[in-house]
Amino acid sequence: MSPQAVPVYFVRADNDDGESLDLIVRAHSSAQAVALWRGYYELGEGARPLWAGVVPSVTGEGVGAVSWADIHPG
Repeated sequence: MSPQAVPVYFVRADNDDGESLDLIVRAHSSAQAVALWRGYYELGEGARPLWAGVVPSVTGEGVGAVSWADIHPG
């Protein structure tokens, strides 16, 4: 039996100075991704990212940039 794949999450955040605190993590849920993000950057429980969501496997024709709507359809 092969192990179950763990989704990849993109956690989007900036610090108070506008510097990126983005992180890509493997996690079983959005809540776990945010917890891993907090741990990575040594942030407190009150720290909240702007967005945390699964990075889908995006396929299509040709090469080039991937539309944000393909990743974050909301």
